[in-house]
Amino acid sequence: MKTSLTWREFGIVTGAGGALFMMASFGIAWSFWMSTGWTTPVTVALAVVFIACAIVFYTYGARTMRALRAWRKAHAGEPIPDDAVEAGKRSRRNFGILFGTELLFMAIASSHATSPTPPTTSPL
Repeated sequence: MKTSLTWREFGIVTGAGGALFMMASFGIAWSFWMSTGWTTPVTVALAVVFIACAIVFYTYGARTMRALRAWRKAHAGEPIPDDAVEAGKRSRRNFGILFGTELLFMAIASSHATSPTPPTTSPL
């Protein structure tokens, strides 16, 4: 098992750690959007699963960032190569584009979605 990172790998792992936080945030947001209007047992169960996954993502994201912070303190005197800086920027940009596009598609899909259960009518 590799225990040391290059600065380039550090930039890529930092981007992946940030992606864990974004995925957790989307999971929680999606579970709340899904559960509004749909109160079937299946949607409640899915919301619980999404929130549980989000907690796992937040936990691993925090652990990853904590480990990266410790690695950075251990290598504080070393200069950061330009290719490592560029790799980190590309990684953050690509994750931003990916999740921004996902958010756009989710918004479009939810604006066209209809409830799977017919509206209830009063017997009167």
